[in-house]
Order: sequence, then C-alpha cells, then structure tokens
Amino acid sequence: MRRELHDGLGPLLTMLALRAGAARAQLVNGRLADADATLAQLQSDVAVAAAELRAVLGDTRIPRLAGTGLAEAVRDQMARHGDGRMVLRAGDLPPLPADVEEAAFRIVCEALHNAARHAGASRIKVSLEAVPGGLAVLVADDGTGLPPEPRQGLGLRSMRTRAEQVGGRLTLSSAPGDGLAVRVFLPFSHTYRPARGPASALLSTAD
Repeated sequence: MRRELHDGLGPLLTMLALRAGAARAQLVNGRLADADATLAQLQSDVAVAAAELRAVLGDTRIPRLAGTGLAEAVRDQMARHGDGRMVLRAGDLPPLPADVEEAAFRIVCEALHNAARHAGASRIKVSLEAVPGGLAVLVADDGTGLPPEPRQGLGLRSMRTRAEQVGGRLTLSSAPGDGLAVRVFLPFSHTYRPARGPASALLSTAD
C-alpha cells in the first residue's frame, strides 16, 4: 500500500499542486482563458487521482492502462507533466502481460518524476522496446546524476522491487553531472533467467 501511494498518488498529487498554483497565477494576472483551461486539466487530474485511489484500495488494475496500453499511458503521463523535456520512443509493442505492463508503467512514472523534480534535466528520454523474452525500458536524463553514495530512498527501492517481483532486473548508470539512465528488463515469463544476449546488451550499453 505504501509503495502504491508513493508511486501512483504521490506524483499525481504533486502535479495537482503545481496545476493549482499555475491557475492561481493566471487568475492574478487576468489570464482568464488560460486559467479556465488549467482548471479543466486540474479537474481531469483529480478524476485520475480518484480512480488511482480506488484501484489501490480495491487492488485492481491501474485505470490508465485499461484499454490504452503502456505506450499511450506513458504519453498521457508526460502530457500531464506538461513538460516539453520529455520524449517517448516506443516500438511496436505486443500485448503485454498485465503485471509486466503495470510494473513498467510504475517504474517509468517514478523515474520521470525523479528526473523532472530533482535532476535539473533539460531532456528526459523514455524508450519502450520488445526484445527477445521480454520488455526493455530505458529512462535517461541529462541532469545532475546520482551522488557518489546515493541514499536508497523509497522511490529507488520501489522501482527495483517492482522489477524483481515480475522476475526482472533494474540497473542504474550514472556519474555526478552526467545524468542518470534507468534500465529495466521485464521478462514475459517469470521463469526467465538472465543470459547474455540482445536483451542483456540493451540494458548494459549506453543509448
């Protein structure tokens, strides 16, 4: 429950606060049409947050994935950030197992939130690609990178745990001042055992 609230509702609530602040500034400056559009988006975001909360309490599937799929859900998340720094590259993804899709979405959301809020990045790139045996995910930014001895906070632990719960793995590539790359491989079968090959190579080499 704690992880679901942190990964799902946490970023959404942050977004709501930013959206409310923007609407207030627009009203103060007499930009009524802009404020109306921002408030309409805020209303939509509140509905999404309420649906996420119901899913957490009812232990059901993430509403944003139902009927749209992973790539569209990630695009929607980027649009809600309203952040031109974010770019998505998604290959032709096959139908994904529900647990893999949900793990990938939560990991991407957390990585985007961290890059946008804490890394000082000017560009954040997300890649989703079906590779032999599973799904490869990359979230890379050009921000400050991790410190030499990064603190293992809930966000990082949550991303790693989500990958491991579906038999996958997560690796980080970073150096201070050189940005951060979060690479994840999520197998389509939980019996998968990592082996050197196309999927492993994708995760271990720079993009």
